[in-house]
Amino acid sequence: MLKEDNLNVARETAPEYNFDEWMALHQTDPDAFEEKRRLAIAGLIDSAPASMQPRLKGLMFQIDAERKKARTPLQSCINISSLMWEKFDELKVNLNALCHPEKLSVEEKTQFLQSANNENATILEFKKKE
Repeated sequence: MLKEDNLNVARETAPEYNFDEWMALHQTDPDAFEEKRRLAIAGLIDSAPASMQPRLKGLMFQIDAERKKARTPLQSCINISSLMWEKFDELKVNLNALCHPEKLSVEEKTQFLQSANNENATILEFKKKE
């Protein structure tokens, strides 16, 4: 039930999105489309918890950079999809490292350590109960 509740909250707070309207705007006025897209994304990021906003802005910066680098919209989509899968793979490695550190390959251990070194978090040591 909790998952369903979260989905309902997301639906209620998400702005209305009409694909046909956005597509027509892109076809008739690409500059207005880009401005509307930029404002919609900025509004979504601004509505996120303050602690998440820097990460979301950084991610949006990466996505925009991929869009600018690409020569075609298809190449942009492929690049952004690759970025998404890289992040998903990092998440998988980190989850596996936490759940089953003994099963990590040398490559996964290296990736985990590199990922951990890039974070600015305080690591708390929990002492084992005797």
